[in-house]
Amino acid sequence: MVKYKRNMYTEGVSICCFVVAGAFILFGILGPFPISLIALIIGVAIIIGQIYRLSARSKLRNVVKHEFMINPKTTIKDITNTTGMTEKDVRAIILDLKASGELMGKFSSSTGQLEEAFIADKEKRIEQKAKVEQQVPANQVKPSKEQISKYCPGCGTPVTSNAKFCEFCGTELK
Repeated sequence: MVKYKRNMYTEGVSICCFVVAGAFILFGILGPFPISLIALIIGVAIIIGQIYRLSARSKLRNVVKHEFMINPKTTIKDITNTTGMTEKDVRAIILDLKASGELMGKFSSSTGQLEEAFIADKEKRIEQKAKVEQQVPANQVKPSKEQISKYCPGCGTPVTSNAKFCEFCGTELK
């Protein structure tokens, strides 16, 4: 099990770290012996740390998915309280899950609960996404430009002026 640290998901993996590790390894291979051994060890340690962080991200995603499977109408605050993750990490995980098609549905703009939730297996993602796109409710009307007065700070989606929560990511609007 992964021991969670504050903002572990959002501040986890960095491409720059892989580049720096590559530079250390290259210097370790081409440099003079005593210094090259130290550089090689540092480069390998950086890569191992990044691989650990990649696996931790996957486990944190599974934790949030599990929370939605247990209670599909849960809110971001509920997940934060239950798991001990920061709200920033939970929002980032939800956006990643939605982008990959593993979590479908929208959040209520008044309660912040996920409505019409669907947690997809890898095989069912494509067919469910097509189904959701075809089923647009008749009563769902996009807000006009006059009704949109602000944007969600979590994902940038336009929201209506009377909304308390973002419909896309569930972030509480203040």
